[in-house]
Amino acid sequence: MKIAESALGNTSPVSSIVVYNDKARSYMFRSYAVKTMEPKLWYWEGIEGRQDAFVNQYSGEVLRIKKSEFEFFRVVMWLHWSLLLKTEIG
Repeated sequence: MKIAESALGNTSPVSSIVVYNDKARSYMFRSYAVKTMEPKLWYWEGIEGRQDAFVNQYSGEVLRIKKSEFEFFRVVMWLHWSLLLKTEIG
């Protein structure tokens, strides 16, 4: 986990880990950094960013860092849940 945290940077702590049953797939470390705790109207006003680090579970090599806050399915999910408004409103 320390390898993924250093690859993601100190501002984005690891918030979850995805481990697949398939041994050929890498581990995915997800990070989510909150920009501010103040109430905001728009979903993206309150987050610093979301990133995923893909790490080879055998060698510890960081295979890829992916910025995922504007990923298609994440946007669709937030549209479905709250019309992109913060949870207190939407």
